[in-house]
Amino acid sequence: MTARQRVRAAAVLALAPAWRRLRPRIENIAQEIARRTVDAEGERRCMAVQAVGEDVRDLRIHVDRLLGETHARQADIDNKLRLMAAQLAAADTRVAELERPAVDLAADGAERAEARRLIEEIRIEHGRARSRLAAIAFYEERIARLERDVDR
Repeated sequence: MTARQRVRAAAVLALAPAWRRLRPRIENIAQEIARRTVDAEGERRCMAVQAVGEDVRDLRIHVDRLLGETHARQADIDNKLRLMAAQLAAADTRVAELERPAVDLAADGAERAEARRLIEEIRIEHGRARSRLAAIAFYEERIARLERDVDR
């Protein structure tokens, strides 16, 4: 054993009781410093998360308000569209009646009777086509409302 090793061994023996008493204190101090550092960092992060949470809540309130306004506007537009579809169908019927020229087919004759029958048949078929188109427009509008309600 060298002189250096002997001095070291003697120092370890002499200082061992003091080291045993001081070591837990030093470790406690180190742990307390580490805990305070971690607590401070955690507290900063917690405050940052709370600030972000408040911002998200404020944003959610704003978006909900805008969404409510949008739904109200959409309902108003849907109502106006429904009314306009009915008015358009009525206007189409009136225009169709005005487009028909006044034809005097009251005279006798096989050709005039056949022409009268064909014209009346065409008018009936045009009326059916208009009513079908109005029904289709109504159902398309209803389907659009249902799809919008499902998306909410």
